[in-house]
Amino acid sequence: MSIQYKLILVFGIVIGFAGCVAAYAVNAISNSSELVVRMYDEPLMGINEARSAHAGLIGANGLMRRAIAVRESPANTADELERTILSALEDLKIVRERVHNDGVHSALDKVDVAARAWLKSGLAILRAQPGGVIELPMTSVVAKLGDAVVAGVDDVVELTAAYGFDFRQQAEAATRTARRDMIGLSIGTGVLSLIVALTFAYSLAKPIRLATAIAEHVASGDFTDKIPLTRRDDLGRLLRSLATMQVSLKARAAEQAESLAAKERMHAEQEQLRREVTASLAAAFEEKVGKLVLGIESAATQLEATAHSMSSTAEQTNQQAAIVADNAEKATTNVDAVSGGDRAVSGVRSGNFFPGEKFHGIGQSGRRGRATS
Repeated sequence: MSIQYKLILVFGIVIGFAGCVAAYAVNAISNSSELVVRMYDEPLMGINEARSAHAGLIGANGLMRRAIAVRESPANTADELERTILSALEDLKIVRERVHNDGVHSALDKVDVAARAWLKSGLAILRAQPGGVIELPMTSVVAKLGDAVVAGVDDVVELTAAYGFDFRQQAEAATRTARRDMIGLSIGTGVLSLIVALTFAYSLAKPIRLATAIAEHVASGDFTDKIPLTRRDDLGRLLRSLATMQVSLKARAAEQAESLAAKERMHAEQEQLRREVTASLAAAFEEKVGKLVLGIESAATQLEATAHSMSSTAEQTNQQAAIVADNAEKATTNVDAVSGGDRAVSGVRSGNFFPGEKFHGIGQSGRRGRATS
């Protein structure tokens, strides 16, 4: 059953409970109204009619006593007595119709018999009988009959009032019972409606909370929750869809984990290969650099030796240069001496010299040349 139909069912149950309460309330109100109407139609009307008949019969009893005592009352006195008594009896008939009580009905029967006997006896005295008077009742008997009728009507009034009091108590008890039942039914309906609502809310909230928890676990990467698939409503379809999504995401996560593991393995292999290549290159580089360093050290040693040799050679060269410079200076001196000799020879050949001076100069030049050597 879908959630929509469940909602309709729950609301239908609640509305049904409310309808029952409303129907009972209407019935209770109708009964209360009926009791009020009956209170007016039966006891109140019966008491009023009984008191009216009681007042009429009391008046008729007084009139009867006066008429019988005087014996010379007006002719219409008998008619008035008859109308009054019959009117009182009609009022008592209304009491019989309005009051449904056996005691009242029994008292009414006695009053009716006594009133008719009393009326007959009184009329026998007050009215002239056609054919003459054969037998007349005693006035005391008529008076007693009148008192008995009035006393009977008193009993009817009291019984009718007692019936009205009992009816009122019954009406109040019925009203209290209806009120109590109404309160109990309202509370029961409220409790049942609350139970139905809570049950329905729990039946909806539980799978929703379960679906929420499973969705949170799935979002965090946990696919181990077991999803119940027993519901046949919209939430059941939601849970089945969630289970399908969980299986799909679990498979996809497994694929991603396998792919990630493969990538990690490939990365580890590449890292190992890189390390091996780096180690090989480092070894080759170290070997070559070692050879180069050895060559450079050898060349440095040779250069150092060459530098020492060149330094010695430079010193020797400096010494030889000094010697050469000295020899050059000596040669220059010798050249000057020779030049002086040449000039002297030239002067001899020309005759323009003094022998002592010229040879003296040549001798100095020769001495300087020897000193230089």
